Amino acid sequence: MTEIQLNMYHALALGAAMYALGLVLTKKIPVLSRFCIPAPLVGGLCFAVFNTILYATGTAVITFDDTLQTVFMIMFFTTVGFTVSIPLLFKSGKAVIMLLILSIVMIILQNAVGSGVMALMGKNPLFGLACGSISMIGGPGTAAGIGPDLDAAGAIGGTTVAVAAATFGLIFGSLLGGPIARKLIVKNHL
Repeated sequence: MTEIQLNMYHALALGAAMYALGLVLTKKIPVLSRFCIPAPLVGGLCFAVFNTILYATGTAVITFDDTLQTVFMIMFFTTVGFTVSIPLLFKSGKAVIMLLILSIVMIILQNAVGSGVMALMGKNPLFGLACGSISMIGGPGTAAGIGPDLDAAGAIGGTTVAVAAATFGLIFGSLLGGPIARKLIVKNHL
């Protein structure tokens, strides 16, 4: 099987090209824009399908230089951190406080159910954490960041499981969230 190695510049260019492809497709295919399917998701799915076909047919395997991964993850999490304000949280009112409490309860439930299901299946309960709040609340960046700790703690393949779960969550969150948001917007005349 041929190995196609992409350095950090190639990987960045490929990401930009897939984003541009997603923009074009969402404009050209009305159902995508009508149901608010994001362009990065469309472009990423196109690449995922192409990459899967290459790999499944034994044609090629694509590897990426992950030099910029850490840089961009740090930039992302730094900018997210700038938006946190506890005083603003309390000023926002009862609904936001209830959302915070609900989020905390859901984090605990995700981890308890995920770990419990893995234990019942005879697998390492840490895989349940990888599929729980690490990936579903934290997303791919958190999954990639915490994954090596899962591997070190004995959940071999924890990084792969966590990143796959986070990617699954993003894809289906976008595929379900866009149409639901559109329906609510139309229903409430927003």
